[in-house]
Amino acid sequence: MLLIYDLTQKRVTKTWRTDQLSGPPSWVTKAAWLSTNTVAVAQGNGLIHILNTATGHEVMKLDGHTDSIYGLAVAPDPGTLLSGSADRTVRLWDLANGRQLHRWTLDTSCLSTVVTADGAMFAGTEAGAVVELMLSTGR
Repeated sequence: MLLIYDLTQKRVTKTWRTDQLSGPPSWVTKAAWLSTNTVAVAQGNGLIHILNTATGHEVMKLDGHTDSIYGLAVAPDPGTLLSGSADRTVRLWDLANGRQLHRWTLDTSCLSTVVTADGAMFAGTEAGAVVELMLSTGR
């Protein structure tokens, strides 16, 4: 279940049950705000849902990972999202159309992703490594 809590009103303003999201039901593993009214929600089934918190509608579904997603990071340009999964892949998504822009394969599961203010991208792995993700080399 995903709850949106308004700190100024001190109350829950929106609730989604995982069975309300498209695709097979699964638990929520990560969430990241994309804008004031838009949140990305990752699940244990490898899906990422883009939700409009004002309307309550699912705007888009990003499908590509095959296992739990543990990393979600928003790029400084809010039009892209970086996701990392237990399937040993990290993916860069175009949020305008839902297309995968790039895919990296790691040696072990990805447990976290980070995009710095200058756009550098990193993945933290199950083996304890931090990997810089380069678009030019694919690694």
